[in-house]
Amino acid sequence: MSQGILMEYVGFRSTTQGREYAFHVRFSSQDFRDFTVTIHSGAFTSRRVSFQDGPNVSSSRLKREIAANPDVPTGTSFLIDQKEIDNDEAKRAAESPKRSHGRKLPAATS
Repeated sequence: MSQGILMEYVGFRSTTQGREYAFHVRFSSQDFRDFTVTIHSGAFTSRRVSFQDGPNVSSSRLKREIAANPDVPTGTSFLIDQKEIDNDEAKRAAESPKRSHGRKLPAATS
């Protein structure tokens, strides 16, 4: 996303599909557009996405969409469904280094 683009999170509302996050994006002093990103309710009920993370997850998706298509028209809505959550989790898991959560036990002595 270009440095001249400013994205403002405006708020959310609950819908039958899930939570709808609203954004106001300024591309230039003359070009303002509004977008919504809905996270499917199943992502919250399965605890794969927390309510606190919803705005960040949504803004990340919107940034990707704008980067891929800077001419996306105002009023466009995007949906994040379970399949996208699965794909993002798999991608993050593949990119993150493996961590050992276990504690090393001392070597046995005789």
